[in-house]
Amino acid sequence: MRLRELYRLSHREFTAYRTRSRTTVITIGILFGILLSIVIMFQGLENVALKYAEYTAENLPDESTSDGISPYEKVQNYFQINDNKFVRPASVVLLIASAFILAFTMAHLLSTSTRIFVLYYSIGASKKQLLLIYLFYLLEICVRAAIFAIIVALIIAAIATAVSWNYALKLMAANFPGTPDFQPILVGVNLKFVGIICSIFFIAPLSFLLCLDQFSYKKLAIKLKGD
Repeated sequence: MRLRELYRLSHREFTAYRTRSRTTVITIGILFGILLSIVIMFQGLENVALKYAEYTAENLPDESTSDGISPYEKVQNYFQINDNKFVRPASVVLLIASAFILAFTMAHLLSTSTRIFVLYYSIGASKKQLLLIYLFYLLEICVRAAIFAIIVALIIAAIATAVSWNYALKLMAANFPGTPDFQPILVGVNLKFVGIICSIFFIAPLSFLLCLDQFSYKKLAIKLKGD
């Protein structure tokens, strides 16, 4: 069978188990949406702070070098420290949680797909092609979850910007006195944002490996005997 046919069969699995598939998409999308919103707002806040620091360095030189460290460097160091403390550990936790959610979904699907396995084998599918069908199924979940996560993240970031607008202005004015007000839009995209999106797709093969034993002929024979 060609790849197009394998994808068509994998999409059939998605539609056949629509409720479970969509629940998995929403769950993973929310998990990564929260993480992406943190990254977006964190980067947006850093961008705003850097504008204030740059203005201070250029127009208020006495304020900028009072302790030998420029405001620009202070801002970068502050956000780098907090990134290492909070964002990275949260990324690892969410990645592991999402991998287990996908693995659970996959294991449950495979446990009810014994007769479908036999059907695929009967129409000439090899074991490799059977593996590709279910790998494509996981990748489709990840694509939908990534899109949903981006939408959730942007909504959260937009709400956070609207709610904290005045507070952010006061915070920047307190830390950078004498500077004009820059718009505190808490939306910023960086390589970490792209990395998190990519990590959603890394969990597909990881989850797949956790369920690889379900495709063995011995396991299939045991299931058929039990049925």
